[in-house]
Amino acid sequence: MGLEKIAEFRKKKGLSIDDLSRKSGVPKGTLSKISAGITKNPNLETLKSIARALECSLDDFDDKIEKAPALAEEPTAEAFELKLYRALVSGGIIPPGGDLTGKQVEILDAIATIIDATFGD
Repeated sequence: MGLEKIAEFRKKKGLSIDDLSRKSGVPKGTLSKISAGITKNPNLETLKSIARALECSLDDFDDKIEKAPALAEEPTAEAFELKLYRALVSGGIIPPGGDLTGKQVEILDAIATIIDATFGD
């Protein structure tokens, strides 16, 4: 787990260790030990408290999770369709993994077209 990310998020928010301690309810000494790498495996409740205080998720602390690249100012059609595909998979509408059938691709493209026509420029 990339616990060094806690310090990164804390600094981005402009918080001192004292501020984070007050906001999260985690003792300053515990935060210092985590930041210094002395505590390598803090308990889950401690990490949840820190994440809530920093307004981020536990996944944000995990350096093993590959983050999706940030979308450009003008998202491409492919990026939009990929985001839509992921949403449909996470919603259980499309099965995860494997290739889509031709019909599923047609439906995905139609949904993307409708959304773009409705909410696009």
